[in-house]
Amino acid sequence: MTIFRGNDIRGIYGSELNDSDAYAIGNAFVQSVKSRKIVVGRDNRVSSPALHKSLVKGITDSGADVIDVGIIDSPGAYFASHHFKKPVIMITASHNPPEHNGFYLCKSDGEAVFKENGLKVIEKLVNDKKIVKSTHKGSINNASILPIYAKHLLSFVNTKSIKPIKIVIDAGNGVGAPIAKEVYKHTSQIKVIPIYFESDGSFPNRGPDTTIERNLSMLQKEVTRMKADFGIAFDGDADRVAFVDEKGNIIEGSLIGALLAQSILQKTGRKKENVVYTIGCSRIVPETIKKYGGSPVRERVGHSFVNAAMRKTQAIFGVEHTGHYFYRDNFATESPIITSLKVCEILSRTNKQISQLIKPYKKYYMTKEISFHVQDQLKVLENVKEQLNKKYLGKIETFDGLFVDCKAYWFRIRASQTEPLIRMVIEGRDKKEIEGIKNKLVAMIKNALG
Repeated sequence: MTIFRGNDIRGIYGSELNDSDAYAIGNAFVQSVKSRKIVVGRDNRVSSPALHKSLVKGITDSGADVIDVGIIDSPGAYFASHHFKKPVIMITASHNPPEHNGFYLCKSDGEAVFKENGLKVIEKLVNDKKIVKSTHKGSINNASILPIYAKHLLSFVNTKSIKPIKIVIDAGNGVGAPIAKEVYKHTSQIKVIPIYFESDGSFPNRGPDTTIERNLSMLQKEVTRMKADFGIAFDGDADRVAFVDEKGNIIEGSLIGALLAQSILQKTGRKKENVVYTIGCSRIVPETIKKYGGSPVRERVGHSFVNAAMRKTQAIFGVEHTGHYFYRDNFATESPIITSLKVCEILSRTNKQISQLIKPYKKYYMTKEISFHVQDQLKVLENVKEQLNKKYLGKIETFDGLFVDCKAYWFRIRASQTEPLIRMVIEGRDKKEIEGIKNKLVAMIKNALG
């Protein structure tokens, strides 16, 4: 599987992705964006320092200067792109396992680079070994942005309106801890109970993927033990956030998305604000958007796709079921910290517990995402489509994989953009019916795998 994916660049370090790739990618990125200054950030994975060294050399050998913002969360790298008005490369594999690494690429102002937006050009330059070496080597300048980044995040809420709240934050030994500490030290009425704030890119305490339930078990226990109002967990690069209610129950990402969409749309008072949601979201998300005067815009799953759709439609907000929440005034990029602050604001305004706020959105039953390891994603999806045609002919949409709507239930089967997986999720009105359909579809996909 190529390291160049639809959204970004990722692979297993040492086999699929090497230091020489980092050098070539840095050099090709400069050629592609034609900027003489490039912002570089990195997560704290074990392989990130080596990739950083090679990436920076590739950039400076081309004659471009590097603004190095150091170890930072991905949303912080996007902020740096906005702040310096320069393209950025973030070294990270986000929520992937510890042995993976990769790169997020953005043009100026946090505009994501993806397959149809320049990544294909960079891939060709790398594959064709088109290396540019300048007689003038670029410089490396370190930049600390944490205080101004925190100030930006705090501007999204009226901190004085937030009442005393207790929250547990699980940073998972990733890069979300520094910005969480910097932001929440300015909100004395919010008591933060930290878990796994120590930086360790081997992720010794839990995996970096916050959509996997077992990775939230310590957060659930700590929320109930400390009688907190809610808990949040960051993934490896802190661009995703998972929520746990005051009873220790995991809250589905779509439900938080619906809560935020309602709050944001009510606050604007303007009709027909666009809100982007991905095909992986619960149906409650577009229903809520419509109910509160917004226009739902459906998009493919993936940070870059949501970012592009929000920019194109001037959307005020964006939702991914996996815990990405995007804001127009945050240059159409996601932010777990803004999201957590907004939830604190909503709780303060309503004087309700988070479980009470979420309850009205629990209209449907959605299965957990089921993943299947595959060698050839496209071939497997084609085999699955052939089998689905026997029962669902005429009902199959091919927007971001396969999507079938049978009124009482609906499901989607799609290829992961970040790992060699096929993912499936089913939602509907009746839990028993959905579980039965799930078992049949699982058997069908396994058959398609051969």
